[in-house]
Amino acid sequence: MNMPMTSKVSYHKQLIISFAAAFAFFAFVLIIVQMGFDRRTKEQFLQNELNNYAEIIYNSDGEYAYLSTLFPEDLRATVLHTNGDVIFDSSDPKTLETSHFDRSEVQDAIKHGTGVDRRLSATTGVEYYYFARIYKDKDLIIRVALPYQMKVKNLFKPNLIFLLVAMLLFCGALLLIVFLSNRFDHDFSKMLEQKDMSTRELKQQMTSNISHELRTPVTSIMGYLETLATNKNLDEERRDNFIMRAWVQTQRLSDLLRDMALISKIEESPEKLAKESINLRNISDEVIAEFSESIDKKSVDVENLIPADSVIKGNVSLIYAIFRNLVENSLKYCGDGICIHIEQTDEDSKMVSLLYYDNGPGVPADHLPRLFERFYRVSEGRSRDTGGSGLGLSIVRNSVAFHGGNISVANRLTGGLEFRFTLEK
Repeated sequence: MNMPMTSKVSYHKQLIISFAAAFAFFAFVLIIVQMGFDRRTKEQFLQNELNNYAEIIYNSDGEYAYLSTLFPEDLRATVLHTNGDVIFDSSDPKTLETSHFDRSEVQDAIKHGTGVDRRLSATTGVEYYYFARIYKDKDLIIRVALPYQMKVKNLFKPNLIFLLVAMLLFCGALLLIVFLSNRFDHDFSKMLEQKDMSTRELKQQMTSNISHELRTPVTSIMGYLETLATNKNLDEERRDNFIMRAWVQTQRLSDLLRDMALISKIEESPEKLAKESINLRNISDEVIAEFSESIDKKSVDVENLIPADSVIKGNVSLIYAIFRNLVENSLKYCGDGICIHIEQTDEDSKMVSLLYYDNGPGVPADHLPRLFERFYRVSEGRSRDTGGSGLGLSIVRNSVAFHGGNISVANRLTGGLEFRFTLEK
């Protein structure tokens, strides 16, 4: 009698240990993932701060020496020509060495637009965190750096106490579940792990994207306002320039919040979106009128061939958003003298088919499948120069889907992008 009981108890203990080990390993993996995510977020914050200084230098009209006096004393700024010549170096303005061009962050900026590195400075002997950005329109590479001292090091340190407490609580909860749930088998546990992991990754990705998009304009606004607040002797022209650039970033932030609210309403509360009779020609004309100033300034030719009697039942805000985002993208990214074309290509008792295109440069074919993704940008340079929330085409896709339709995008053979979409009548 004792032998079977001993065997049974031993097996039960082994089962508990197996579950505990499996969940502890899972907790460890989650913590490692979280630490990596936390570090990347903090590093991105530092890069945004350095990028903000680079932007201010870029817009300083060549008055680098004066501008450097407004920055923190420990900030190092270097301006290079794309041929490698050093135009300005705040660490020693009299010594314009040419070896900066071979630095890894500079070479990465030439290849990818931006670059970062951490190392001892050959000029000052101090360890720096470097950030470089290329500005092709002025043939400049701007590099800024902060000493990698305790302030920066602490920025990259994970919150070990929090992670330790989280790990202990998580493992303790899982052990309690194991003790109370002897009937859980290994396959079911694996299923829960996979589900939790996929949900966590999805939330992390979305949170990271939103956080990044909000942080960029906020950091720029703070940088401009800090410069204004701490430098009372700025001349009127520079002050007006900083105020205007802060206002542009404020407008970008406002657009982002507006678009986030709209896409959230489409996905989470579609039943609250009212439908009414909508004349597609009238609403597309309203969008064209909204952008009339930009259309005239850029000498854009607009062809709106939607019939005057084209009517569907839908949500006014979402239909307006479809045309608004398509037109806005063309105006932002296609240059001057383009043609924007809108027409209704087909109609039956259930659906209306529409075509929108411009004759701009289009986009590389490998980017087409991802254009409707949230926050996806064909290039960082385009987003910096033109702003935008990164949600426009995602709103277009969701708005079309809300109206029972489908949308596709392709490069036209004669140049430009074309969007074909349907709307339920």
